[in-house]
Amino acid sequence: MKNKRLRRIGLLAAVLVCMLFCGAGTLAAEYDMPTLFHNDEAWYKDRMAPLLMKDGRYHIPADLLGMFDGITVSSHQEGGNLLITQVPGNVRTDGTYVSILFADKTAVIDGELYENVGIFRENGYTYVDGEWIAEIFSLTRTYAQTENGTVVLRLSDAEAGRSMEELMDLYREQPLQTEPLPEEDSIQELPAQDGIRRVYIVTGDNYENPEFVPAEAVVENSGLVCTMFLHGRSDPEKFWEYAFFGNAGICAGSAEEADAVNDRLEDMFCRRLEYVLPAYGDTDREALRQAGYIVVEPDFVVDYSTDPDAVYAELTAYLKEHDSVIVKVSGDGCSQRMIALLCNLTADPESCRTELLLP
Repeated sequence: MKNKRLRRIGLLAAVLVCMLFCGAGTLAAEYDMPTLFHNDEAWYKDRMAPLLMKDGRYHIPADLLGMFDGITVSSHQEGGNLLITQVPGNVRTDGTYVSILFADKTAVIDGELYENVGIFRENGYTYVDGEWIAEIFSLTRTYAQTENGTVVLRLSDAEAGRSMEELMDLYREQPLQTEPLPEEDSIQELPAQDGIRRVYIVTGDNYENPEFVPAEAVVENSGLVCTMFLHGRSDPEKFWEYAFFGNAGICAGSAEEADAVNDRLEDMFCRRLEYVLPAYGDTDREALRQAGYIVVEPDFVVDYSTDPDAVYAELTAYLKEHDSVIVKVSGDGCSQRMIALLCNLTADPESCRTELLLP
C-alpha cells in the first residue's frame, strides 16, 4: 500500500511538471543522435556501447561488426581472445579470420601477426580500433559531426543504399556538418565495469491479456528491473509511470502504429519515444528505421509456447561468449519461470546483473 501511494504521488508530481513545461509552450521533440550506424541502420545498442575515443583514435564495440552479413563475432573469456571471422563470398571473396589476444594486444589476421592492437573493455563491451578493423574487412568509414559536437561514424559495405546526409536526416532535423572532426575529448569514455554480464529484460504491455500477471510486476517483485514497451492501447497510467520518466519504448507492428503512440505521448506530455520493440515476427523493421525509429531486437523471446529451461540453458551459454543479452518476457507462466531463473543467474550482481535497457 505504501509503495502504491508513493507511486501515485510520483505520478501527480510528473503531471504537475509536465503542465509547467507544456504551459510555457510546445516542446520540440528531442531525438538523441546515435553515434554509430551500420549501412542504413542505427546501432541499436548505441546508448550502452557508443563510439568512443581512446589514445587519439575512435573505437567501436566489436559486436557492431556482427551486424554485417557474413561477419561473426565471438569472445572467449577463458583464453582472453576475440574472434572476428568473415565467410567467403561477401565483402572479401577469400574470407577473413581475425584473432585478437586481449592481454597481449596482439592479433593474428589470416595467419599474419600484428602487435599493439587497439582493444579495451568499457561498460561490459569489448572495443576495437574502428579504422583498423574496418580496413581489414573492407568497410567504408564515413564520419560526420552534428552542430552540438556529436561525432557520428557509419560503417558500410555494398548493401548501403542511403547517403550519410539522408541517413542522418532520419534522426534529426538540423543540417549536417561533415567537417571538421572534433578534438579527442569530444566523446567521453564510460567508466569501466569489467567482468560484469548484463541481462536486459524487456516486455510489452499485455493489455490484450488482462488475466496475465503483468510481466513488469513479476520482474519488479523479484528484485530485478525491466524496460517497458508501450502499446497504443496501454493504460494512461502506464504512460505516465514509464514513458514520462524516459525508460520506455514503443511496442508496435508498424511505423504507423509507432507514430500513433507518439502522437498520444505528445498530446499527454509533449514527448516522443524513439526505440521500438517489434510486436510481431513479420513486423517491417526497415519501414520503422526509415521512419526514424531504432529497432530493438531481443536475443531471446519467452512466451506461453516456450520451454523456459531450454531457453535458459541457451542464454547462459550465450553469456559465456557475450557481455550482455536482451530477453523479452510476457505475463504467462513460462515467462514467470524464466524470471525466476534469471533471479538465480543474477544473484551475484558483481558477476551478472539486470539493468534497464534505455536510460
